[in-house]
Amino acid sequence: MKNSQLKEIGLDFTVSKRPLYRIDESLVVDGHGGLEVEKEFKETQWFSTVNDSTLEDLGVVGKQYTVTQNEQIMETLQEIAKENGYTISHSGPLNGGKQCFAQLRLNESKIVGPDELIKYVVATWGHDGKHGVRIGYGNRVVSCSNQFYQFHNKAQYKLRHNSTIEESLRAIPLIMNEYKDFEDDMYRKFEEWTKVPIWTDRKIMDFRNGLWKDLLDIDKKLSIEEAREKYSTRKWNAAMDLQQSINTEMQVHGDTLWGLFNGVTHFVNHKKSVPNRPFGRDESLIVGGGARIANKAYKMIDAFAETL
Repeated sequence: MKNSQLKEIGLDFTVSKRPLYRIDESLVVDGHGGLEVEKEFKETQWFSTVNDSTLEDLGVVGKQYTVTQNEQIMETLQEIAKENGYTISHSGPLNGGKQCFAQLRLNESKIVGPDELIKYVVATWGHDGKHGVRIGYGNRVVSCSNQFYQFHNKAQYKLRHNSTIEESLRAIPLIMNEYKDFEDDMYRKFEEWTKVPIWTDRKIMDFRNGLWKDLLDIDKKLSIEEAREKYSTRKWNAAMDLQQSINTEMQVHGDTLWGLFNGVTHFVNHKKSVPNRPFGRDESLIVGGGARIANKAYKMIDAFAETL
């Protein structure tokens, strides 16, 4: 893959593995009979992975760790995309390159209630020695560009821990096929949520009115005035943004559980604060705070819908 193409997607950096040293200090007598600290550098069994463009340390790894460069990884993904009818639609580094991601658009969409959802496969890999390859699926609601990503831990068990990044990525079609039931179940739930109106039952109304507090861990027992005093201005403003997103998106997608869920995904996609670095929004949506809130909302609405 040409470096110009890698530069366009923020993956034009290489990663090197550099030895780590420790400093041993000891007191010795100097030439004047006094004491001084003598320092000795000793090589350890550990290495640091380094972003060669920024010289940022990405992680600590052992001798057996093998660096796989982004160029090799993206070439592998291009082959996978060509073989399976995918399109690489978006890629980039997360947290300075400690992790990276690629979003592959599938040549299909899904209709949920009044909305069309474009389907994606999303893959992440790490250069920090802690994060292996993760493969999941995602979707984007066409009308509002709300994106939602979901990873199933069971799917990751299919990846051997000693696999190279390239070998693991080649498992994308297999994993997506074997765990298609999980994806289909998600869309089935979305469709069911479009049929649950918010304003017909006190129990549902209470759930809707309290969701923003539950998602941001704000004590429901407090009055608005007490909550404003207890929580930081930043947290309170985020809560108000979330509530506004919920109100707005329910007007667009319907006064239903589906509209409620879109309110949450709208907040994390468009309003929630994100890391102040390149691809910070993607980082939040895929592996960060936005992903945690969206998936928490999914689980809460799913569990609540089961009680109806």
